[in-house]
Amino acid sequence: MSAVPEIETERLLMRGWRDADTDGWAELCGDDEVMRSLGREGGISVGDAWREMAMLAGQWNTELRADHLISLIADDNHRSQRVAEKLGMEVEGRAQVRGHDLRMYGIDL
Repeated sequence: MSAVPEIETERLLMRGWRDADTDGWAELCGDDEVMRSLGREGGISVGDAWREMAMLAGQWNTELRADHLISLIADDNHRSQRVAEKLGMEVEGRAQVRGHDLRMYGIDL
């Protein structure tokens, strides 16, 4: 969908969206437990999942510098904080997303 830099570690590949990602993304977004871990009340519809994927893909082009990557993580999500730290990310501040106050981790690419 967009030209996004790739970051690869031994266990993780961060890359831009591909058309083949749509069904898997919709399945994840429909899972109540997954969405609660992301600060939602529960799963969302396939249509809402598609709109969210389009919005997230668009952020690569409009909001993020191509040389910097951020990750927004809840204070109580210690596992994701650890992943960000293992990737070399550092806390850069805080961000408000859908009424949630989140830690903003970042790294220069």
